[in-house]
Amino acid sequence: MGSYRISRWIYPHRLTGIKWCTDPFALPLLLKQVKNKVMKIENQVVTIEQAKKLKELGVTAEPLFWYVIDIDPITPMDIIQKWQHSNFDQCEKYPAYNVSELGVMLPNYYESHKGAMDDTWYCVMLEGGDGEYFAIEKTESEARADVLIYLLGNHLTTPEEVNKRLNS
Repeated sequence: MGSYRISRWIYPHRLTGIKWCTDPFALPLLLKQVKNKVMKIENQVVTIEQAKKLKELGVTAEPLFWYVIDIDPITPMDIIQKWQHSNFDQCEKYPAYNVSELGVMLPNYYESHKGAMDDTWYCVMLEGGDGEYFAIEKTESEARADVLIYLLGNHLTTPEEVNKRLNS
């Protein structure tokens, strides 16, 4: 009695690489490892500037996440889902399209991939295309959004086509 040793704790080994932890004092270290490997929502969606530009260009498709401005005095801006805010319709908000939504919104002949350097993502036209524009950004969502903004701004695709691709 009085022992603090716990026989076995199980953790998701895909996240930590550790299957078993028998030392309860290792818990904070393990939790830190898991936390560092989980991708933040800010890295999965467009930036607020890109969200404003897409809205200005006429993209109105319903996203999964939204930038909500001035949720309360403590939180000047947050990325939430629609159901997470009781006064959602009264808030200033912008669509925070995620990587998969942007992939559907782009024409079929564009692809994105991770660059050779850390924190570098490319979004380019597939081989054989006649496009000259490509984007290099810190996250995949930012690179895809840049290309989509370019295509919309230069009338190479229309907001109606983009909205239809996401809503179908």
